[in-house]
Amino acid sequence: MGRSWIQTDTLVEGAGGRRIGWEVQLSSAGVHGPRSVRARAARAEKNGITPAWHTDRSDYARRNDTHWTRSNNLPAYVIAKNGDLRVVSGFRALEFWHCDIHAGYPCPDGVRRCGRFHATPKPRDVFFDDLVRRTAAGAIVPVHFRVGATTHRFWVTDADRDRLEDLRSDDTQLPPAQDPVPSARASRNRPTCKPSLPTADTLALGPALPDAHVPVQPAAVEEQTASVQPAAATRPTLHSSGLPAELVELQQAADDARMQLEQLTDHQERDRQRRVWRAAAVTVQAAVTQYAMSKGLNRYEVEKQLRQVVRHPGRSREHHDLRGSNSDPPCRAGDRRPS
Repeated sequence: MGRSWIQTDTLVEGAGGRRIGWEVQLSSAGVHGPRSVRARAARAEKNGITPAWHTDRSDYARRNDTHWTRSNNLPAYVIAKNGDLRVVSGFRALEFWHCDIHAGYPCPDGVRRCGRFHATPKPRDVFFDDLVRRTAAGAIVPVHFRVGATTHRFWVTDADRDRLEDLRSDDTQLPPAQDPVPSARASRNRPTCKPSLPTADTLALGPALPDAHVPVQPAAVEEQTASVQPAAATRPTLHSSGLPAELVELQQAADDARMQLEQLTDHQERDRQRRVWRAAAVTVQAAVTQYAMSKGLNRYEVEKQLRQVVRHPGRSREHHDLRGSNSDPPCRAGDRRPS
């Protein structure tokens, strides 16, 4: 096994087979190497143990190699007087806010105001014993929060984690393409049977009789059928982008359902609204797939243009059509884009 062992000070087992490996690190801990914090935490995760490291050193708490929590270095009698050890770093509450002109934070995407919801972590104190119990119960969970090129690791409540996942989730990822299943009675090969040429004996018998399996239509019916012209197929109403207006409306309805989800805080209401949002997203995906297949288009290009039209209407015209016509459909699979 070599150095594949796992060193854990205390292993806490909770509900659902959840295992939290607590490490109290007061001495020096390396950053690199087989016995570094990152390597030991990775081995624990590989074996189904959630690593949790606690320290009283502020420089360790600022590292992002694992989920650190920190308490102040206090004498034992002060801790006993307070009744518990207070965690002052590593546990945070997520504040969700709407990126509009009334927001008190700058937009993390670097634009003036994007109109979407964002999350900002705020430090919160918690008692250490309560933290250990709630992590074992799954009420406090670890998250990875990316800011720019840095990934921060800390603990949040499971409700904040669920809202963060809803915020990050992508509702318009289409399923992988599937080739249409050929009919069981059809054959892709050319017919091999060849009709035989008429001989003198067959010509002497007179004109060939019609097939017994194919009924002969009366002449009146034939004339009546020929006089009926097929009705012109109704063309769908097109959006100014060239996409069907129905697709744009379905995508807008899904985005509105997601916006309502981001504004809710009650757990039960969020569950109900999440189901509404998922159903609307599935409807959009089915409609995009059907439209792309009927037009012979790349459905991922259709989906990309649809999202651009609905979510960035001001910039959709720049990426809309490569041939310069608002009535043309999106580019087909394999078409070359001009440089």
